[in-house]
Amino acid sequence: MQRTVEKVFFALIRFEINGSELCEEIKNLITPEVLPALFKLSKRHDLAHLIGDALDKNGFLPEGGARKHFLQERNMAVYRIEQLRYEYEQLFSVLEEMQVDYLPLKGTVIRSYYPEDWMRTSADVDVLIHRTDLDKIVACLKERFEYEQEYVGSYDSTVISPTGFHIELHFDLITKYDNATANDLLASVWEYAEKIEGSYRHIMQDDYFYYYHLAHMARHFIDGGCGVRPYVDLWLLNNKISFNQEQRNALLEKGGLLKFAQASEKLSRVWMEEETHTQESQWLEDYLLNGGVYGNSENKVVIQQGQTGSRSKYILSRIFMPIEEMQYRYEVLKKHKWLYPFMVIRRCFEVLFKDGKRIKKELKTSEDISNKKQGETMRLVEYLGLK
Repeated sequence: MQRTVEKVFFALIRFEINGSELCEEIKNLITPEVLPALFKLSKRHDLAHLIGDALDKNGFLPEGGARKHFLQERNMAVYRIEQLRYEYEQLFSVLEEMQVDYLPLKGTVIRSYYPEDWMRTSADVDVLIHRTDLDKIVACLKERFEYEQEYVGSYDSTVISPTGFHIELHFDLITKYDNATANDLLASVWEYAEKIEGSYRHIMQDDYFYYYHLAHMARHFIDGGCGVRPYVDLWLLNNKISFNQEQRNALLEKGGLLKFAQASEKLSRVWMEEETHTQESQWLEDYLLNGGVYGNSENKVVIQQGQTGSRSKYILSRIFMPIEEMQYRYEVLKKHKWLYPFMVIRRCFEVLFKDGKRIKKELKTSEDISNKKQGETMRLVEYLGLK
């Protein structure tokens, strides 16, 4: 049943994204019994709106609960994109008035490559700014539009609009990597940005945007999974725009992500073009489908335990993090590394009193992981070049 649902799932995505008609085999598999499981899978990957639209266009949504749920997701996606467009157009207009440099990120850019923009959902608007401009931007949004600042982190700040939308003002693309070159590349984003004439808006060079997209995927992969959608994005970036493959590969190799990129491109072709699976691409598919759109704790624990070498080392690593990773949790360490021992003590208290339930769940998951599961996942991580 599971493989049948997955087969229908990807056939419907292909129908929506690249116009592949449904074959008779797939049509025969779409039964009333399959629809609930199909909704559950597509909902976990934030693609129920796509699947619902494809089912509706092909006449596979009879009256009843399944039709209601699928079409509700599609209608909500259409409605939310209108709200989202209003939010980012207003934000960009304000940034232009303020004469500050900005660079749209993620879905705001990739959405234009989809057949219709509502097909690429996102929960927020992501834009890169300079750290020195953050305070005055937030102050302006608060004063003029009654935005509220939710928090300021080590690489971004989130503000919430009166309609409830999250605006993520990034001032850094740095994320958790052991690869120093990868971190240097992500820190050099403005060197790879081109300013649009007559505007303060910037766009990333193609090779850098491609690298950033894969770096973002890799980060979430290590944290438990990134879902199906980034692979649809990846296929579009390889089929809907012109690009220089050598330039892309050179940057990916420099940042240590070439193997991950090649494996991800392979899986995107399996899903979007029905290319034949390899054993490794099947492992990758199983890992991603298990994780859902944001990954899950099981995947995360399997990888982190495998990377530390043992369960006991994994447990210690959850408390005694290296200073490079602690800096992402406690920004004060970037300027005052001597505070590291005190932050370790703070981390101990957070584990015990703030994150206790989550850590307890992770430790229980760690106990339940089989040697076979651990071995297969770590072979996958090595195949992807992320070990």
